[in-house]
Amino acid sequence: MKPKRRNSKRLSIIQKKKENKVDEYTLHKIIEDDEIQFDKIRKMINDCSKQPLNFELNVSTSSESESTEKK
Repeated sequence: MKPKRRNSKRLSIIQKKKENKVDEYTLHKIIEDDEIQFDKIRKMINDCSKQPLNFELNVSTSSESESTEKK
């Protein structure tokens, strides 16, 4: 009985591997799409890093004026 169980376990493992197997063309397309997306993201990051940063600091002076009034 034990050898049959081992064989059945082995067969079930082989069947699971076959079910989970992706054909090479699909895998190639997935990798290709990932590379294209990665390149797009990398290009966006590079474009953003080349642009000068334009921002303003909004410093509230009301807290400073209140602290001087209290003294």
